[in-house]
Parts: sequence; structure tokens; C-alpha cells
Amino acid sequence: MMKKPSPLAGMMLLTISATLMGGHASASSLCSHGVVSVGDSYEAVEKKCGKPDHETILQVAQNAPSNSQYPHAAITLWFYGPKNGAVTQIRFSDNQVINTITYRPNREEEQDLYKIDP
Repeated sequence: MMKKPSPLAGMMLLTISATLMGGHASASSLCSHGVVSVGDSYEAVEKKCGKPDHETILQVAQNAPSNSQYPHAAITLWFYGPKNGAVTQIRFSDNQVINTITYRPNREEEQDLYKIDP
């Protein structure tokens, strides 16, 4: 008689598949000293993950519509890695994490490692 696979095995396979197929956006990321979550400040992220390996600041138009996804003047991207072949991007707006993305770059050249939209 064949044993039915557990739901956990299916979820793990789905997560691995999504990660291998490209970037994986989420509301949190695991760092060496804690979990980074949406709403965390720069200070909280630095405490949990350390200083970023790379940082990019994106200027957003001052006259962006009030219903814009990013109504603030700048978006700050912090990058960690590559670690085990993956890079984690933490995106801030108004000193708060708004999302995290983990992806595997195609090459290890800086323009490929630290992508704005992986």
C-alpha cells in the first residue's frame, strides 16, 4: 500500500519550485538575528540582518498621485547576499519595510546581482 504524501511536503515542493523559477516576494525574510517583517524600521532591519551589502535609492516623482502604490519621495532598497546563490532585497518606504524579495541572479556581476525588479 502506497503512503499518502503529507501536506507539508507539498508546500515545501511548491516553495522550492517558486524560488527556482524566479524571485519570491513575501511579507518577511529570515536573517541571522531574527525575522524581518513589513513595517520594520531601518534600525530594526540592521539589528536583525546587519548592514546591507548594497543599497539603492529610487527617487519617486514628487507629484505622484495620492493613490500611488509608493506615494513617498523615495524608495530605499537594501540588498543582502549573494548567500548560497540567492540575493534578498528589502524595500523601504518612509523608513518602513514594504516588502522583501529573494531571487537567484543569473550572473555574479553587480548589475545582475542587485536588480531593482528581479
